[in-house]
Amino acid sequence: MYSLIKYLIFFIVLTSLQLSAQQIYVDKLDNVYVVQQDKILKYDSKGILQYEASFKKYGTVTSLDVSDPFKIMVFFGDFARIVFLDNTLNANQGSYSLYSKDIINPSLVCSADDKSLWIYDKQLYSLIKTNENLQQLLRITDMQVIIGTDFEPVCMRQQNNYLFLSDPLQGIFIFDKYGSLLKTLHYKNIEHFEVDDNYIYFAENNEIKIISHTLFEEYSIPLKELMPLVFAVRGGFIYILNRSDFTYTKEKLSFK
Repeated sequence: MYSLIKYLIFFIVLTSLQLSAQQIYVDKLDNVYVVQQDKILKYDSKGILQYEASFKKYGTVTSLDVSDPFKIMVFFGDFARIVFLDNTLNANQGSYSLYSKDIINPSLVCSADDKSLWIYDKQLYSLIKTNENLQQLLRITDMQVIIGTDFEPVCMRQQNNYLFLSDPLQGIFIFDKYGSLLKTLHYKNIEHFEVDDNYIYFAENNEIKIISHTLFEEYSIPLKELMPLVFAVRGGFIYILNRSDFTYTKEKLSFK
């Protein structure tokens, strides 16, 4: 029995690591980016592979931010490093170590609408905003006090001057562009979510849940694919990654 438990724990951890190393993103030009560990594949809006790049020296890609298709941000959590790529996936637009910016253990990074960056330091429970050259503009310390409980966010997104962070045990927290907490949506166990326009999307029980964070309306769309799901949402379409061969499908979301 003990051996079986050890095996199950190992399998769960391994599956989690494999999923975290498989990601999909869509930019405003409908280019699609697929991440496979240290490799990034870029497809055009017709699904034709355009560019492929590997970044073994930086380790596994933790996340991308494709808000600017001509300056793509890649975060490598293992080395606390941000690398900026051009639209051909060449790393010629700058590389920054977050350790040199007084950030001890960055776990989440995303862009903001004003070309700044949001960074969450899980060691210091700090939410940090920097300019595009990683100079600090704002630091909010002791987020646990602000939230009022333990705070361990695992996913961070930004849209329309709102910042969204999800803690699987607490819910989704919404902040304004100055880092002030606006509201909490009490949806639990969310490891990954997407934000498109005024809607938050996450997968649950073989459904896509769609939440309006302004009108507090909720919709559900059944899924054909089995969970867990690797997906992105852009312009009313959902892009679902096929984890076996790293292709993807694109489907229209209709819920209104």
